[in-house]
Amino acid sequence: MKTLLAFFPLGFFLLVAQTGYGQWTSVFQNSVPGVWVENLRPVNDTVLWASISKLEVFYEYDSISYAQIVHTNDGGVTWKIDTIPGTKGFLANGVSALSKDTAWVTLMNVFDSVHCRVYLTTDGGNTWKKKYKSDNIAGMGIHFFNHQDGVLFRGSRVRVTHDGGESWQEPAGLPNVNFDYNLYNYAGDAFDVWKDTMWIPLLDGTLLKSVDRGNNWTVISTPLVGQNTVFCALTFASAKNGLAACIFTKQYDYVYPTRLFRTKDGGITWTEVPAQNLPTDPDDQFFGAIKAVKGTQASFIMTSLDFETKSTYDFISHNGGLNWQPVPGSYSPHYRQMFAFSSPDVVWSGNGFGYLYNEPLIFKWTGGNITSTQNPSEISEEWMQYPNPALDAIHIKSEHKGELPRVVIYNAKGEQMNTSTGNPVTFDVKSLAPGIYYTVITRNGKPVKTFKWVKG
Repeated sequence: MKTLLAFFPLGFFLLVAQTGYGQWTSVFQNSVPGVWVENLRPVNDTVLWASISKLEVFYEYDSISYAQIVHTNDGGVTWKIDTIPGTKGFLANGVSALSKDTAWVTLMNVFDSVHCRVYLTTDGGNTWKKKYKSDNIAGMGIHFFNHQDGVLFRGSRVRVTHDGGESWQEPAGLPNVNFDYNLYNYAGDAFDVWKDTMWIPLLDGTLLKSVDRGNNWTVISTPLVGQNTVFCALTFASAKNGLAACIFTKQYDYVYPTRLFRTKDGGITWTEVPAQNLPTDPDDQFFGAIKAVKGTQASFIMTSLDFETKSTYDFISHNGGLNWQPVPGSYSPHYRQMFAFSSPDVVWSGNGFGYLYNEPLIFKWTGGNITSTQNPSEISEEWMQYPNPALDAIHIKSEHKGELPRVVIYNAKGEQMNTSTGNPVTFDVKSLAPGIYYTVITRNGKPVKTFKWVKG
C-alpha cells in the first residue's frame, strides 16, 4: 500500500470541499475504546436509531460488555444514548425503528451466545420494556413491518409476532436443519426487506424468503450451496433486483477476492456478475457492505475494506453491479461496514470497530449526492484528454482562456497521484500501476471537468 495514505485524507477532503464533491462526516463518536456499531435503522432523513456494543474479554467467562442504543431526531446534530437496565453481560444486535418514539432492539448474552432478549420503547428511549426472552433462539436480526407485525431471527431460527411482540410463533416453511448464523458478518443487519418481502441468507448459501411479512417461508437453494461459499452481504433494490457479495471458505479461513452475484427474479435464480472496475488486489477486495440505493431499480453502493490500513472507500453501480465507479470523497480511515439510506440523497454509515477513544462510530454523507460520480456543479468548458488507455503519458488541454486551472490525478481509491497547474498539461504516467484513474480539473476552486481513464 502507498505510504501517502497517512496524509491523503486531509488533502483529499480539502479538494472535496473545493470541488463540491461530498464526503463522510462524523456525526457520533464513542466515549471509550473498543466499541462498534451493530446496526443502523433510519426512520427518515432526521431520525436514526443505532445499536452499539463493547466487549472486553479477560479470561474465559470473565468479560465486561455493554449494549447501548443511540438515536438522533435532528439528522445527527444531537444524540440520545440509552442503556437498558438489567442487561449486563448482553451485547446489542438488531434494531428496528418505526418513529422517533418507537423502536425494538435485540440483545444476546455474551457468555453463551444463546440467551436472547427483545426490548421495546414507545417513548423515545426513556423507558424500555422486555417483550421476549428465549434460551435457544438468540435472535440477532429483527424487523417490524408496522406496529404489530415483526420478525426475529438468527439463521434459520425464525419467530414472528402479530401483536407488537407480546407473543412469538414459529412460522411455516422453515428448513429442518438449524443454522445458528446467517451472513459472514452475522450482525442484525444480515437480511433485507422490500415492502412485505423479506430475505434471510444462511451460512451454507441457502436463502430464506417470505412475501407475507414472515408468516410463510420458501427455502431457495442458490449456486453457493455446496461450494464452500458464504454470503457476506445481501441487498435488494426492488422485489426482483438484488445483489449479493460472497466469499469462499476453507476450514473457517476466508479466501478472497469477493465474488458478486445478482438476481432479477427476487432471489430464485442467481448469476455471477463479471464486475468491472473493482480493485484487483485481493487485500482490497473484501466488501464490507452492499446496499441498494433507495428509490432506484438497479443502483447499488458498496464499501471495500483495506485491512492493511484499516480504511474503507466506496464504489457505485447504476446497472445492477456490472460496472462500478469509485465515489469521490468516500475514503475513510475507519472500518465502515454498513450503509443505511433514509432517502436517495441521505445515507448513513457505521464503524464496524472503534479501536480508539473518541473514534467516529456513525457517519453521514454531506456536501453532495453520493449516488453520482459526476459533479453537478461543474463549469461548462470544453476539455480534451488523450490517449485512453494510456501507457506513457496523458495530455490535457482546452481552448478556454482565463486563469490557469489546477489538474489532479487520483487513483481508484481517491489517492492523489500527481498534480499540476496549467493549460495544456502533460503527465508522465509510466510509473503508475495499471488500473482506473481520474483526472479532476478545477478553476478558482470550482470544478471544471472530470475524466475517467485507464492506465494500461
